[in-house]
Amino acid sequence: MPAAGNLPARTFWSTPPFWFIALFVVAAQCLWIGGSEITNTALFPDVAEQFIWSQSLEWGYYKHPPLTTWLFAGALAVFGPHPWVAGLLSGACLTATGLVTWAIAARLMGARLAFLCVLLWSLQQPFSLRAYLFNHNVPLVLCVALCVWTVLNASLQPLRTRGWVLAGVAAGLAMLVKYQALLPMVGIAWALWRSGALARPGVVVGLVQAAGVALLVFLPHGLWLVANGAPTLAYVSQAVETLTTGARAHMLTAFIVLQLRTLMPALLCAGLWWASSRWAKRRPDSAYSAYSADSAGAAGAADARVGQGLPARGQRAWIEGLVMVPIVLVLLASIFGGMHLQGQWGMQSLQFAAIGIVALLATRGLRLQPGWATATAATVHIIGAALVVYLGLLHARAPESETHALQYGRAQVITDAILADWRKVTPCPLGVIVGDSHLAGLVSAYSGTHPPVLEGGEFRKSPWIDSQKMRELGSVHIVVTPDQLPPGAIHDDRMTLPAIVWRRPMALMWGIVPPTLTCPAPQLGAK
Repeated sequence: MPAAGNLPARTFWSTPPFWFIALFVVAAQCLWIGGSEITNTALFPDVAEQFIWSQSLEWGYYKHPPLTTWLFAGALAVFGPHPWVAGLLSGACLTATGLVTWAIAARLMGARLAFLCVLLWSLQQPFSLRAYLFNHNVPLVLCVALCVWTVLNASLQPLRTRGWVLAGVAAGLAMLVKYQALLPMVGIAWALWRSGALARPGVVVGLVQAAGVALLVFLPHGLWLVANGAPTLAYVSQAVETLTTGARAHMLTAFIVLQLRTLMPALLCAGLWWASSRWAKRRPDSAYSAYSADSAGAAGAADARVGQGLPARGQRAWIEGLVMVPIVLVLLASIFGGMHLQGQWGMQSLQFAAIGIVALLATRGLRLQPGWATATAATVHIIGAALVVYLGLLHARAPESETHALQYGRAQVITDAILADWRKVTPCPLGVIVGDSHLAGLVSAYSGTHPPVLEGGEFRKSPWIDSQKMRELGSVHIVVTPDQLPPGAIHDDRMTLPAIVWRRPMALMWGIVPPTLTCPAPQLGAK
């Protein structure tokens, strides 16, 4: 490694400035979310649920803690009840997550390696291909990143109370998103222990302070749990299954393969980097710079402000805590706890995988120019997004998509048909929608008026709706067989659409219960 005094002068590409890093992350989000707007003609079930729950700000919902829905309700209040709001909010949260991830990597390994980390991070499928999908995992990765960043900084200045308070707030917010946040917190504790940070004066006291603040932030939701019989814990318990050893091995294998698939674009890019680095090493006149935490700190004053990275022991400890511990805990929960592994659990468990990949490459002597690294990552992004859009358009033009509401994909077609029948019955705005959460949520989202939804006809799932309110507003009941309609509902053979749902053909039917309220007829010529 060359001495610090012999390093080349800092240029734009030696360590790209923050504005360029932010621009790359935003551009990647716009590319993938914009592509999804072309190919997706409906919302994913998790997003449809957010349209349902955002009707009322509660301290908890029957599946999850409340913060994700609060964020979604705030976005709807600002932009209106449009389906595209989900992609906009997801892109904003993931952009912030990417930038905080860069800051964490810069603190751990220096600014140069941090730039490579954010390039690989942007290629992980949860942050690219599925960036449009706003569900609880999106705010979770943001809150976890904030928690890691605040704890990491607080541990370096342990006598400053403010840092631990901020860490406690971030941890409490993460728990208000999803209880899975406990796993990365175990990883943070592991990192503090393995790095020797716990031996520093004030760190243990600071952690106690942070834990106290986190409990205060979580307390209102905790009281809601007690008052409502802990429905979220009951929902989580449904994931516990009694499986044979063979079944658990099969599930573990499928989960691991799925997570490797989500990392595949990043691994492909990293492989191209490694190949180009090996080629560059054979050139004696190569201009490629060796990347290390030390050289990053010596590259110039701007890098020094970001930080030269932690000592080797600290780097290893935090990479273990951020990358290895969460995924190991998930796998152990399945092996010994009987938890049914859901593919989306890997989104948080592997959210810092890019840091681990870059650290591994750095220990193998990676030599790479940031300009070439950026060009490679951008090429993978563009080719991947173009391929996904092309395949999506082919799927949309398939013959069955013209005659069926394919996978609920033609959400606007379904909604317009229901609205037309509703207007034949009453001039009142569309009332309560009763039915499957996915389909009923879609109709609410694409109606333009965001009417309330009674999930599966169960008032416990939507406690802000009661029977009296539903009678006053009227209701649309979406079913798959006529015998599921309530007595007195208006229905005829025209209130049916053929559909293919999860590859199964079925008929979507609806019936209308008129409102008891009297609504004025729309004025002639009114829109």
